[in-house]
Amino acid sequence: VANEHISEDVLARFDLSHGRQNAFDDQIKSLSIIVMEIKTALEHVKETMANNNEGRVNQFVDIMREQEGQQGQQQQQQQQQQHQQRAHPQQQQQQQQRPQQQQQQYNGGYHDNQHLDYLRFGRTNNLIIFRLGECEDNSNDQDIIDRADVGNILREIEQGDLINKIKDIVRLGKKDGGKIRPLKVVFLSSTDRETVITNAYKLKGNVHYRVSLCRDLIREDREMEKAIYLRKKQERQNREEEIANRGEVRPGNAVEDESAPLPINTPDQDRNTAVVN
Repeated sequence: VANEHISEDVLARFDLSHGRQNAFDDQIKSLSIIVMEIKTALEHVKETMANNNEGRVNQFVDIMREQEGQQGQQQQQQQQQQHQQRAHPQQQQQQQQRPQQQQQQYNGGYHDNQHLDYLRFGRTNNLIIFRLGECEDNSNDQDIIDRADVGNILREIEQGDLINKIKDIVRLGKKDGGKIRPLKVVFLSSTDRETVITNAYKLKGNVHYRVSLCRDLIREDREMEKAIYLRKKQERQNREEEIANRGEVRPGNAVEDESAPLPINTPDQDRNTAVVN
């Protein structure tokens, strides 16, 4: 009986150790599979890196070839320019001046429409006041004086409440003792600016009747308005010269010469008030 108990105990211990061995073997197999997968991944990474390096080398070679081709084209162009310069020196000089002229035009303000619209949008709230007096010396109170003068102008045009809708007031340009700098007034909205422009006629007969209120225009728009003004002025002068050459009298003016004939269909009209059509 004792031997049977001993044999059963030995068998149980053997089964336990056998089970542990099997579990250990399973772990070894799992680790082996993981190691194989890691090796496969490393080989794939190495292959990918090699392909990338090869692609980079090929790309670098292509870039070098492209640069060499560009250098060759530049050399050919330089040789052609030298040949043309020897053959046609005047034409070559004109070609060299064209880029400079284009650059001068660009620097002079030949912008595209989109850029001009952007500049206009930045000035929609601005009002320019001309001939508004300023202190002769560099007074620190100039801003206070300018704001007070603007307030007086707004009250003269019956828009005194707009003084609270002013964002900024600044003088334009450097101070010159012989000239009065324009004053820029920035409102909070373009509607307030247009209200001032609309009521500017009320300054006539008031203290500030000599000042001029204008919109803040960009240089291109100022040049355009100036050209339109000069054209209309010339047309008016031409009409006046034409009327003077014909010896006609403007409509509404009395005829000073009593010997002039009366207009047709006005037999009873007084000669001194007759109007020549």
